[in-house]
Amino acid sequence: MMIEVLHLPYDKKGIFIERINRFVARVVVGNEVVEAHIHDTGRLSELLYKGNSILLKRAKNSKRRTEWDIIAAFFDGEWILTNSSYHSEIFKNTIEKVPMFKRRGFNITKEVKFGKSRLDFQLREDEKRILVEVKGCTLRKKDVALFPDAPTLRGVRHIYELIEGIKKGYNAWLVFVVMHKKARCFAPNEETDRAFKDAFYTAIKKGVLVLPLKYFYDAERIYYIEEIPLC
Repeated sequence: MMIEVLHLPYDKKGIFIERINRFVARVVVGNEVVEAHIHDTGRLSELLYKGNSILLKRAKNSKRRTEWDIIAAFFDGEWILTNSSYHSEIFKNTIEKVPMFKRRGFNITKEVKFGKSRLDFQLREDEKRILVEVKGCTLRKKDVALFPDAPTLRGVRHIYELIEGIKKGYNAWLVFVVMHKKARCFAPNEETDRAFKDAFYTAIKKGVLVLPLKYFYDAERIYYIEEIPLC
């Protein structure tokens, strides 16, 4: 059974033209060519390419350079969330709504400073403290969800912060928000970032819990489906 974790309606459908830089794209909205914000530093090459359908949301800040945010792109029959600003909210709502987490009654703190990083969450369960870092997974090859889709020094640093947390008596979770309904399992993307893959498996050996959580977006709501295994 799917569980709704976020209401996220789009404002307009559009067509992707090109990525101007890491954060700005040129898109078609209605009969007009406009610039839109990309809130994800990954390559997203299988999602954001010329002619592909996208979903957009109007920016809340009227003084911003770009009027639109790209929130999703079409891939293999479904909408894939491409806006990383929603990942933390998706996970927080998952903790509060999905029975396997909800029954544990976590106390949730967002944006926790640890070491040289700011991790996404700290969960408290009685005397247990859990450091949590959340990553969004937009890449799928066949039925395998892969992360990252571009080299990520920041992602590697976060993993080693989680390992340091284990040494200091915390528990630690590395969570992947997998936005592909057809994904069967998850793996680190060795072809793209060997350092991330090495850090990933080191973390598992040191006691970090990896949680690849699968979701589905119907262009109106995001639903939690299930935890998927490592490949």
